[in-house]
Amino acid sequence: MRVVVQHRSCYRCPRPALLGPQLIRLRPADHVRARFERYQLQIAPKHRLYWLRDPHGNRVARVT
Repeated sequence: MRVVVQHRSCYRCPRPALLGPQLIRLRPADHVRARFERYQLQIAPKHRLYWLRDPHGNRVARVT
């Protein structure tokens, strides 16, 4: 069985805002049986993306 899940978040502020680093948890832990064929993370404006692991071994994207 294949399932397609899409999620879109869009944030708009009424006036300019400063953003700090954000942590995004996009995938389940490696020990979970769920298998991902593919996934995509799109972020605007220009940014830096670092993949890390939290203390529990989960994959976390750090965006600055």
